Amino acid sequence: MLEKVLASVLAGVGAIWFAASWNLASGAAGYGGAFPLGLSALLVALSLLLLVTSRGVRGTPAVSPPPGTGTAGNAKDWNGTVAAAWLVALLGGYAIFFDLLGFVLVTLLFGAVYLRLLHRASWKASLVTSVLLTLGGYLVFRVLLGVPLPTGLLVGEIFG
Repeated sequence: MLEKVLASVLAGVGAIWFAASWNLASGAAGYGGAFPLGLSALLVALSLLLLVTSRGVRGTPAVSPPPGTGTAGNAKDWNGTVAAAWLVALLGGYAIFFDLLGFVLVTLLFGAVYLRLLHRASWKASLVTSVLLTLGGYLVFRVLLGVPLPTGLLVGEIFG
């Protein structure tokens, strides 16, 4: 039942978003609203798919959980909630310190801490993966797309 209500609300939000984006897409350039228009159409389509495929039976999941994953209220479900809270905190920290410390340092720290805490990777694997993630992000955004990335106050003071 909750799935059907959620799907209906999301479909309504998507439809309103689609209508608001329509004026942007039909502007002078014609491309200004293409992205929000496409996302809103995708939101409506996926919401309708959820509405059609949800079983609507209270307390019965549409798909059985894998064996050994626990049921509602189990410690394993609580661990998922704690992991989600950590992820939200890490993403908040990333957003707060992005301009202050700069893209490179914050992305390195975020990647290493995320992989170490939430994926239980070794420090070596976390650091290597984080360096590769940072290098890849820098190459895509700065080199290929030409997007200016913040260097941060710390790097600006040392090298500026």
